Formats: sequence, structure tokens, C-alpha cells
Amino acid sequence: MFNPAMLGSADKPLRPSALAWLIKCPVKVVLMLDELDEGGPAAQTGSMVHAGVEAFHAEPDATKRVAAAVAAMHGAAGKFPLADPTEARLYLEPYLLDPRNENAAVVALEHKVALVLPPHDLDPTGLPIHIRGTLDQIRDENGRLLVCDLKTGQTTGWQMIHDYAYQQAAYVLAARASGFPAAEPGYLIRAYGYRARGAKLPSPDGVQWWLPLDVAACVALMDRVRLQIALIRRGEIDYGPGTHCTFCPLKGLDSCVPKANTKLFALPMA
Repeated sequence: MFNPAMLGSADKPLRPSALAWLIKCPVKVVLMLDELDEGGPAAQTGSMVHAGVEAFHAEPDATKRVAAAVAAMHGAAGKFPLADPTEARLYLEPYLLDPRNENAAVVALEHKVALVLPPHDLDPTGLPIHIRGTLDQIRDENGRLLVCDLKTGQTTGWQMIHDYAYQQAAYVLAARASGFPAAEPGYLIRAYGYRARGAKLPSPDGVQWWLPLDVAACVALMDRVRLQIALIRRGEIDYGPGTHCTFCPLKGLDSCVPKANTKLFALPMA
């Protein structure tokens, strides 16, 4: 039986990528809490691209950076067996050739961060909430430390900045708590923008999508997370059906409800 008090504990920390789902559909997060999240082909292809990008920015010799990136991407194939190397290269190569990335002052790369939030007043446990993850990049642009994240999905940039708002808010506050106290929201790098029809390479529009957040908004979003964790720890775990059920591993209410009733407890569909 699931112990609600464990969610967000030091032993069961939350990943920043799970926070939006925590708001959309708490049942999904709870049911999948203990499951290994290796990701499907699209997610693993994205991870392969990230391996190349990390090597690109980590290579000190500018003449070797592209070769290092391509080698790292292919070297990650064993770790991500479901990835499509051809697709990954279509994302990676234009990224490497964009002067905005080539000349970026990346001060942190694949940086492990942690954030501890105080419990909400409604939280019966009184325990802090632990969030841990690995942020993509922190870029120094004109003295501003911007938290930036490469995305390989095909959704629109406008949708992305909303879909990933909770994730990026957590990364910003975690960065500020993990060695970069001046970090602030930056932008998403929508790699699919390089492949759009009519894209004017090497630096097309539609790639960099600035997050419409400031630090205060990041705090407000994490306050919403604190409230949701408090409700779950009280045993109030809600379903959040919607169009997102189409792609959910739990395969919609027909299979989700019986699984929840078995693994958790009988939840009324209010």
C-alpha cells in the first residue's frame, strides 16, 4: 500500500519533470513513483542529443568540439537502446552550428541540483519536500545567469514554455540553492525549430523561447506544488483526466482507475 507521507521525502525525492504531472494528475505521479522511467524512443533520442550537447560545451578546444559532440552522441547508443541515431543527429548538428550555442558562455552543464521546500500548513506530516534533478545549462549572458534547457519535442514553443513551467521554476530555485544564487529563468532551446520549413539557418527564429517567469513566479509555482503535496500526504489523491491521457503510460481511465483502486485505495470519482 502506498504511504502518502513518503512522497517528496528525502528517500523519495521528486524530479522536476514530475511536477507538472503532480498538478495535472496526482494519481499518475503516485502510481508511477516506484517505476523505472527509462523513457520511450522519443525520450531516449532526446537523451542521446543531450549527450552530444554536453560533450560539445565541455570540450575546451574549439576545433574539436563538433567531433567530440558527434562521438559522444554515438557513444551513448548503448545507454539509450531505443533512441534513433539518425533522428538525434538531425537535432544535434544544427545546434552545433548555431553561433548562439557555439559562442555561449556555459557556466554549468548537466548540473545536479537539489531544492528543499517547507511543508504547507495543511501538510499533516510537517516534513520538508525534496526535489532533485539535473539541469541542462546555465548560461552567462551579459552578466545574467540564465537557466536554459534544450528540448527535442515537436510541440510548439508556446506550448513548451507552459508545459515545462513547473520544471523550469524548480530548476531556477534549485540552481539558486545549489551554488548559483543569482540564477534566473532563461529560455528553452526548441531544437525542432532548426528543422522547421523555411528556417533560416544557422540561427533561425523559433528556437529560443524565453520563459515568461521571474523568480517570484517560480516561488509561486512551487507554493502550488507544496499545496498539492500536502493534499496527497493527507490521502487526498485526485484523478486528472484530459487529453494528456492519450499518451499516458497508464492508458487512460479504463486501466488507471482499477490500478489505483488496487495499489492505493478505493478513490471516489467525485
